Amino acid sequence: MEHVSNRKTILFYNEIEKNIRVIRNEYIRKNRGMNNIPSIDHPSKIADILDFLFNRIHDEPTVKHRTPAHAALWEISTAVSKKINKSGNISLNNITSLCEKSIIQEFVFETSEINQEKIDKFISKIKEDAEIKCEDRVYIIPYNLPIKSPPSFIRIGHVLFQNKFNFRKKIMKNLNESRDSLGKIDEKSRVSRLLLSEALRFYRKFEWTAEIEILGCDTEMADFHAKLTAKAAGDVLHLLLGYDQSRFLLVGRPAQIDRGATLTIDADGRLNARTFTSWEQMAQFSGWERKMQDPRWEQALNFCGVALEVAMRPGLDRVRPLSRRFLDAVQWFGDAVREESPAPRLIKHVTALERMVIPEKTDRIAESFALRVAALTCDASDRNSFTLNYNLAKKIYNTRSKLLHGSLSQSAPSLLKESRRSNEFSRNVLLHVSYLLTTDNLKDPRATDRRLSQWYEKIVDACSKT
Repeated sequence: MEHVSNRKTILFYNEIEKNIRVIRNEYIRKNRGMNNIPSIDHPSKIADILDFLFNRIHDEPTVKHRTPAHAALWEISTAVSKKINKSGNISLNNITSLCEKSIIQEFVFETSEINQEKIDKFISKIKEDAEIKCEDRVYIIPYNLPIKSPPSFIRIGHVLFQNKFNFRKKIMKNLNESRDSLGKIDEKSRVSRLLLSEALRFYRKFEWTAEIEILGCDTEMADFHAKLTAKAAGDVLHLLLGYDQSRFLLVGRPAQIDRGATLTIDADGRLNARTFTSWEQMAQFSGWERKMQDPRWEQALNFCGVALEVAMRPGLDRVRPLSRRFLDAVQWFGDAVREESPAPRLIKHVTALERMVIPEKTDRIAESFALRVAALTCDASDRNSFTLNYNLAKKIYNTRSKLLHGSLSQSAPSLLKESRRSNEFSRNVLLHVSYLLTTDNLKDPRATDRRLSQWYEKIVDACSKT
């Protein structure tokens, strides 16, 4: 094992050295073939050199536009990222930007020998500069939640939903501090004030916001995880509230009155018009108080809150496999709720179920799927309930397969009923998982796919023998 590790280390340094030489030689080659280009004799011109050599390409270069310098820079950045960015809190674009500048300064301006010591110094500098850009941020995400009555706030783990009255009270201090810091009379402060005013006007359109704290990430990765968490938190509410009360839940978009018109030409050639107005997105639902008084609601809320942490904390999903699997299934469920057509809705509901109940590779997917869904949704004291749910679960799985393989039209009349059934099954399975398992299970790195499969088999065995 040590021999393999040493071999990988040697290969790593050899590849870095090779790609640095490619960039150095590419610059020398271009320098010989052109006049009036940035020269390494003037280090102050580093920005011009970067534009000249790399054209500021930070995404993976396509075959069409690939140059030796681009390809070498990409290989170096990817290798450095794997070495210093184990937690995933630094974006590859950030690392690439730092690499290109450091390569020019350390290995193009200075044409001395490239060795392991210098490469280690180069990597340490990249890591140090990248970590400086990492900080904690609190994102305030606007939501359209169809809530007619209290509560004034809902907490799902580290995500705090609050109504507009609490939100306004909370940000007043931050707003005053921001205005004080923007009190300077210059162009930059003027633009910042305009942006702040415009953002506040936009947020007034929403009844609810959510606070999401992202720790220790650079800007790009913090934005990514905040967006991911905002969507996942909305998906959790879809699960807890169900389709009827949450289908008009919107993340980052205000509710709107939908207006439209239809023109038709009748048999006599006359043009007729119809108009319509839909208030569906403005609908609000009551009954939250009853839901919140149910002990299982609090249990499911806590369970989902812990699962949400893998979306908020980079790298956490590697040590919490069950959290990752459960949250993936919840996100598929949320995607299904937002679908308007029954065919894609059914496909996504069944995918949510499959993600949750089929953790292992098996040749008997349909059979295992039906047995586990039936075991998690049946009345354990009623043998007929298990058999009925088994047959229904197998039917929706086969329907999903027919849709995906093109043997069933997405306009089939039966799909409306089947999509509703798939919604009931997926919601019930995910909720029952949150009731039967614990938050400790979600945090346990030993909660592997194999152990989850064994747990399912025990439940199936118990239900099938009842």
